[in-house]
Amino acid sequence: MSTDIRGDTIFHDDVSFGAGVFVPAGSFDDDAISSNANKRIQSSKVVQRVDLNYQQADGVDVATASVLLRLCRGAGKLLDFQVRPTTAPTGGDKKYTVDLQKAADASAVYSTLLDAPITVDNTSVNETKQQATLIASPVTAAGDAIKVIVTASGSTGSQGQGVIVTASYEEAPS
Repeated sequence: MSTDIRGDTIFHDDVSFGAGVFVPAGSFDDDAISSNANKRIQSSKVVQRVDLNYQQADGVDVATASVLLRLCRGAGKLLDFQVRPTTAPTGGDKKYTVDLQKAADASAVYSTLLDAPITVDNTSVNETKQQATLIASPVTAAGDAIKVIVTASGSTGSQGQGVIVTASYEEAPS
């Protein structure tokens, strides 16, 4: 036996269902999710947002480095990439670049996720964020590795000291 109810129906008490409840796709938007839903929804069922961070200490010249930041659990997407030098290089030709790259699982071939690496040189301003432009489709797959590459160069002037790098990243559940 079935009952067909049309129009808005308001229930003032709890409602129990003896079988599954089916709703059209897209029925639940941000307004329909409780602010404390994280206590009831398992993280394996929601997209995760994380910051991938790397830094070199203040008071020490920024040095060339290649550091793995993440092994991707599910499909993902880079949302944002920023670099903030503590002290930028001064005088001469000293500078450093910062790139973010990915490689597929079981591959040692990395490709950039940025239109161009961020360059920090004697025109950069101390303690000022530099924003990267991302490639058209900065996506990753399960098993991909993400790394940051800092390349210091130049022979005259003073190298920058201290830097922090942050990549905002979104990943589907594994």
